[in-house]
Amino acid sequence: MSRRVAVVVASVAVVLGAAAMVWWWTSTADRASAPRDIAQVYLTALEQGDIDTIQEVRRGSLSPLAIDAFAGADHIVDARIDDVVVDGDEGAVTASAELAGERRPLQFALIGDSDGWKVAGDDLGELSASTTPGAAVTMGDAVVEADTVVDVLPAVYPVVAVPEEVLSGRTDAAITPQESVHVVVETELAAGAVDAVQRAVDAWAEACTVSAQSVPASCGFDVPWPADFTSIASIDYRIDAYPSVADLGVDGVLVASDGVLVATVRGQAREGDEPRTYRTDDWMMRGAITFDGAQLVIRAF
Repeated sequence: MSRRVAVVVASVAVVLGAAAMVWWWTSTADRASAPRDIAQVYLTALEQGDIDTIQEVRRGSLSPLAIDAFAGADHIVDARIDDVVVDGDEGAVTASAELAGERRPLQFALIGDSDGWKVAGDDLGELSASTTPGAAVTMGDAVVEADTVVDVLPAVYPVVAVPEEVLSGRTDAAITPQESVHVVVETELAAGAVDAVQRAVDAWAEACTVSAQSVPASCGFDVPWPADFTSIASIDYRIDAYPSVADLGVDGVLVASDGVLVATVRGQAREGDEPRTYRTDDWMMRGAITFDGAQLVIRAF
């Protein structure tokens, strides 16, 4: 081999060796920086409320409740990465952010595979709530049964008693990864509770006064037709005034009074063939105010 050929071959070897070194250094640098990059993308998405990006960089799916809750949450502010420690295909992130005006630690794990790095799934906290009266709350935009534990993303969650037209009560819960929080929502009747309950009473009264062949139970009125008929074919009702809800007690007892109801009865009369009318000027409906999830329910006495 000539000296010139040998020099060329040696030069090629040097170039290939340098390229290999650059590839090795770049690959190593990318591998070291990728976990930090993913952590930063995740934290930025938490700040911006970007649920799509959050789900892209996480391992495992979020529950529908977690997604709805996060949609109505106050998001973290000024997130900072303090440290990222990588050991093989595992990483540990130490970060912090402001939640409800207080800087709080955020620690979560990363895991790497052939598809790249992901947030490992230990980034969630647990949130539950109870309220009395009431049977449910909203966490952000999610309606949640009382005492149900929901795995949620780091954020500040407004927890509100429902239904809001009847109940008033709110507390905020700041959640960080691996934190378990239970809040008690102090609840009272809302300013518009009487109007909301009155609408429910009106619906109850209308259900009680559908044309029928008998007098309904638990509706607060009677039609004394046996004195005038041996049998009846129909009873038709006309509400002249709905029973009125004047006030609501803290014990959940409902009393609606001063209703006016007219009932027209047709059937086999004891005397004559004309229908008879019966008027009630003191129609009163009584029941208990209860809740089924986020719905107001009146249980008749």
